[in-house]
Amino acid sequence: MLASIVLASSYEIKPNKISVNLVDKLGDVVTKERPEYPEKLKKRFELESGSKIVVEFEAISSSKDHKHIPLNQAALVLTSLDKTSQTSISSKFSEAKNSYKIIMNKLKIENHIASNGEYSADLVLGSFSEKTGAVYNLGVININCFKSSIEKSDHIIYGPKPEIFHTFSAPQKMVNPLVSVIYTALITIPFALFFTMLGSSGFLSAINKNATVSDYSFFGCILSYASLIISYFIGVKIFPILFYGLVLAIPTFIFGQKSLFK
Repeated sequence: MLASIVLASSYEIKPNKISVNLVDKLGDVVTKERPEYPEKLKKRFELESGSKIVVEFEAISSSKDHKHIPLNQAALVLTSLDKTSQTSISSKFSEAKNSYKIIMNKLKIENHIASNGEYSADLVLGSFSEKTGAVYNLGVININCFKSSIEKSDHIIYGPKPEIFHTFSAPQKMVNPLVSVIYTALITIPFALFFTMLGSSGFLSAINKNATVSDYSFFGCILSYASLIISYFIGVKIFPILFYGLVLAIPTFIFGQKSLFK
């Protein structure tokens, strides 16, 4: 009788039907493994931002009948290899499958783990019905879901930030010269048509006889538009060019109305 009591008390919790799956952000299983207790993981599991690691298992007794044991504690404990940080993730019990599931992602560990690295993963199991619990070391899981921290200087300098300069690749990749010639021709054609229209209407000959301030101002605005286009090709700053072009449109319209419709 005493021997049977001693044997009954020596039984322990044994994780069974263990499955470890690495699931990406699209929900596809990238890596999966079915280790047998007490074997460790043989494949590499790396937790990245957006992915998750799902651990499922059953809890049975190490006795001959292998009965299922209701657990009061079932958690996955992550410990950094340098022993500087540690966190645990609780499990959820499924009555339909009579199994436990642990989901590990960035959201569940970011409050306790703030750095990437290799972490030892242990299943910690306990039950009131069994005197001896179980600590099952699954192996090492690589966590790579945190951005690299940038060291900040203690001395903070306040002021405007330096201008951002664009660095072109070397050697520079230029467009075909034929494309440049065609584009330049398309830009100059409207000006050529404009002055041709003025010459055919007799405006240029008339302006030489009785030119007014509005006439000269109108031509000045047209030349200013030409200079804006040239400055755009030189400086490649589109937003200042658009602003000055919008401002220049108002006097061009006013002086053009007075010069062309006398």
